[in-house]
Amino acid sequence: MTIEGEVVKSLLEYLTANGHTVWRNNSGAVRRRGRMVRFGKVGSPDLIGHTRNGVAIYVEAKRPGGKRSPEQVEFADKAIACHCTYVLAESVDDLIEAGL
Repeated sequence: MTIEGEVVKSLLEYLTANGHTVWRNNSGAVRRRGRMVRFGKVGSPDLIGHTRNGVAIYVEAKRPGGKRSPEQVEFADKAIACHCTYVLAESVDDLIEAGL
């Protein structure tokens, strides 16, 4: 498992244990039978769902020092503008700091 994969796993476990409903949101592309197949929305975060209080939650997981793509920044800006909970997290400490 990659370092970022380990971060995603720990964030998912923490959020679930604390009563939030979240799931892994995979996005990307694969080559299948010579064709490129895209899945998920470009820029969408690693975890999506809702807090135990019913507020939409989006969590972008990054390995320590990792950078977001322009599409990820755009998604974050739109989520925040809609009063959703958006967290850029390198560890569970970032979730705790965000009040989750």
